[in-house]
Amino acid sequence: MRFLILSLILIFSNFSGYWANKVTVLVDYTMTKGRIDGLKKIYPKIFNEKRQVDIVYLSSGIKMLTSNKYEVFKPSCKFDERTELIRFVDNNNYDFKCVVNLPNSCLEVQQDYAIASIDNLPKDGKKDLKRSSNILLIDLKGVITIETPLIELYANNSIVDVGQEVEFRAKISNIKSVSDSRFEWIINGENTKIEQITNETKNFTFRTDLQSNSLVKCQLVINGCTYESSALEISVNECEFSVPYLLDFNAPLAFSMKEKYPNRHYIAPLNNSDQSKIILIKQKCFFNEFELEVSNMAGIILKTEPYKIDEEKSREILQFLSIKDNKIKAIDIKATIEYFPAQELFIKVIPKNLNIPYNNLPKYEVFFKDCQ
Repeated sequence: MRFLILSLILIFSNFSGYWANKVTVLVDYTMTKGRIDGLKKIYPKIFNEKRQVDIVYLSSGIKMLTSNKYEVFKPSCKFDERTELIRFVDNNNYDFKCVVNLPNSCLEVQQDYAIASIDNLPKDGKKDLKRSSNILLIDLKGVITIETPLIELYANNSIVDVGQEVEFRAKISNIKSVSDSRFEWIINGENTKIEQITNETKNFTFRTDLQSNSLVKCQLVINGCTYESSALEISVNECEFSVPYLLDFNAPLAFSMKEKYPNRHYIAPLNNSDQSKIILIKQKCFFNEFELEVSNMAGIILKTEPYKIDEEKSREILQFLSIKDNKIKAIDIKATIEYFPAQELFIKVIPKNLNIPYNNLPKYEVFFKDCQ
């Protein structure tokens, strides 16, 4: 009788060895009830109706079956299957680990972690399976990894004056398409400009002026995944001068001076197609927008006119005057001065982006002539 009881216990223990408490199926695709039923049919020693079956998506966690189908499998950003598998095995404990399918990129992981192949279990492996109550079944088909986009970022200057415009250029490579995504420019950690991408554009340009030392980078966002460029450091020379500019009158084709009035500058129209009446601004602090203030000899302000430096027009005039100093900007102010023909005036340039006290801005006595 005792022998019969021991025999029944032994038989039951061997038989119940197939009845593990839980089986975890690790997958890298969208699982369906049909696929689960197929696995149960092929591997009856692992699955049983009384056994709990958990489906875990690699890098996404456990999923619950609803309407015969789980959620769609979506790899995480910068998904690398081999790395994700190693992380999963390291962070989870199972009595028995076995493989149904494994991509080539993960074969070394199977060897390094001594993971059995369920279709080719040795005798000892079958015994280990019977004794296990917590089984991991790995069924990976292999995810085609999307290569990480390469974003190259350049700037036309790395050292600029405060307010000086910097041009940034970015180029995306190592990716087939950037459609239905966005491109973001980030300065000192803040999103400055966002470009929605709806075509195959892979080159981007951004221009801005900077007021202080800045760290600039850009990032590409595709399907919720963010890819960043390296950061560029732009050094900005802040304006430390009490006088941010001087007007230069050293151009005989445009200016003259009489000994009787040494502080008065005579400005004649240029002998060009526009008959330009110009001023030459020699900048100590960079600015590209300013107000030209015109006052009479009594100090009464007659007119204040906004100006934006036209680089192309400036180069054209400087070339006409044979001036090569890149700190000098030529401004045609004929439209403003035409209101005051042949008058003795004072003019003052007031930069818009520089926090300079008004009284620190130089004032020049001028006389605009109608002819040279």
